[in-house]
Amino acid sequence: TGQVVASWPVQMQDIKCFLSYLASGNGIGDPSRITVWGFSAGAHLALMSALTNNSQFTGNCEWPSNNYTIKSVGVSSAPTDLNSMYSVTWPSGQTAIETLLGYTPPSNPASASAASPVDYVSSNGPKILMESGANDGLVPPTQSQELQTDYSNIGVQVQRIVINNVAHTLDLPNTSGVALTNIYNFVTSTNPVNATDTTPPVVTMTAVDSNNNPLSTGSQVDGNINFTISAADPIVSGQTSSGVASV
Repeated sequence: TGQVVASWPVQMQDIKCFLSYLASGNGIGDPSRITVWGFSAGAHLALMSALTNNSQFTGNCEWPSNNYTIKSVGVSSAPTDLNSMYSVTWPSGQTAIETLLGYTPPSNPASASAASPVDYVSSNGPKILMESGANDGLVPPTQSQELQTDYSNIGVQVQRIVINNVAHTLDLPNTSGVALTNIYNFVTSTNPVNATDTTPPVVTMTAVDSNNNPLSTGSQVDGNINFTISAADPIVSGQTSSGVASV
């Protein structure tokens, strides 16, 4: 039957509609204090969802688009400019960009720019943390540098961390989980619990590959990850979500 691949911006419309659904009483206790995180292609979507207006990329979603606020976004190995990344990434990275967009960026640079986080830099956006592996050839660290520079040019400081001896992966065993620790510290500092809350938020994530084998920090995966996220927070106490993340 063949494989059907949805081209941009369907992916973004799905993310925006999902956030609207969650904020409509379906899993988020306080939709005014959302943090989004992503790795690689997921980092691109996380940045796009955080930097664009709620009314952009809504598609035909049945849920209201103005019912949530993204306060912060943390990303690891994020494509920020699809035009510049296309010219320096590996052939597999070029193929991934072509699959996402449905065309090559050189053939339509304006549209590729409109699908890039660098096109949505503003002074009133969320707090941002970007992590890059110093040895990442798929999404080079120049991608996070480019977005940081664009923000610096308008007087906005964003956090950027380059992790030595790390390629295109969340962590390696010899980094002791530093990438995920950075994200956790960023989330708890930029989107803390309310002053009346006494219990800090604790979010745990379990993931398995397509063969149902547990994944540990440092696992490199292609395809889909089945995941379960449990939140222990005074606001969303005991809530659990599950789904599939593509990486």
